[in-house]
Amino acid sequence: MTDLDFERRMNPWLFDGSGNLTAQARTQFPDLASDPAPIAFAASGGVLSVQPAVLVQASQKALDLQGRVRTECDQPELNATAAVTALTGWDTSAALNTAWSVWSQQVQNLAGAVGQIGQNLQGNATNYTNGEQRNQRRFAGE
Repeated sequence: MTDLDFERRMNPWLFDGSGNLTAQARTQFPDLASDPAPIAFAASGGVLSVQPAVLVQASQKALDLQGRVRTECDQPELNATAAVTALTGWDTSAALNTAWSVWSQQVQNLAGAVGQIGQNLQGNATNYTNGEQRNQRRFAGE
């Protein structure tokens, strides 16, 4: 189940004055508007509730973000390269070159981390779904 109380605290702009999701939020975040049947596990006094469809949706968004991070954050490369070349002989050229190198590495690391998160979310969704299906078959005596 979606924790709307958490969402109200963290993302108050998604809700109207009555505390209900706005129409735009329902469209943009359908997982908040719906209540798909979760997979629930009882564990040491608590219940873990998992919605594989939400994990898949988050995975797809993470993988999309991975591509956008690279595309958008690499845009200044031509300008940075031109500035480094134009400032050859000045200390600023070397500093700018170093800054761009660090930026590029950080973008690569961020894109890699976001991609790994997307893959992990997809893998977890698959594992939960497969495990639930196996358990259902076992209970059905198959």
